[in-house]
Amino acid sequence: SRLWESTLVALAPVLGKRPSFFGDPKGEPEPAVSRSVAGRGPDLTRCAQLHVREADLQARAGRVRRALMTRDEQLETIQQVLRGESLAVFSFAGPELGEPPYSSVMFFAEAETARLIFGTSPGSMKRRYLHGGNGACAQIDTRAVGLSNMSRFARVTIQGRLRRIDSEPERAQAIERYVAKLPDAKVFVARPGVEMYLLEPSHAVCARGLLERFEVDFPADAARE
Repeated sequence: SRLWESTLVALAPVLGKRPSFFGDPKGEPEPAVSRSVAGRGPDLTRCAQLHVREADLQARAGRVRRALMTRDEQLETIQQVLRGESLAVFSFAGPELGEPPYSSVMFFAEAETARLIFGTSPGSMKRRYLHGGNGACAQIDTRAVGLSNMSRFARVTIQGRLRRIDSEPERAQAIERYVAKLPDAKVFVARPGVEMYLLEPSHAVCARGLLERFEVDFPADAARE
């Protein structure tokens, strides 16, 4: 309408540029009109974009660039988060269909390709949820950075299935990796009956700050490569 056009032309000096939805004299096409009032007035979505802060637009552009990360870069980003943390919130599917899941905060050590190693004592409450092949999920984040540093906050969610590590030398290697990261756990893993498990990933989600996010799928045989 004429009222829309007059108002936005008046605001153009304040906005720092002529609103592009009037049509660029160099040949930019007119955008579609708002669907809320068919055939009248400029596109309200384009109007709203004029009021977005420049920093927000730059952040959105950064998110688009992050989507161009290679798979190796994505995996390394996930591994960086895992290397910097030692506690994860694990959730395990119920042992029987229809039973609720069980959640526990546990120490972990990371292996290659986002695999997580953890141990448990015999007789623990979570033991009945830890049968091989059971679905599991782990959340690892850098909450210690605090709310004042949300741009540095990172979180990784790993979904997959459990596998108990029984055979040697794999079990010894898992314990070695676990103790290397958690030296105080040496006494724990030496206790009789302690079992070591591996969360084999099938899917992972990584997010950093408020805008960066990507997902990675793991083929069924990739974790053993």
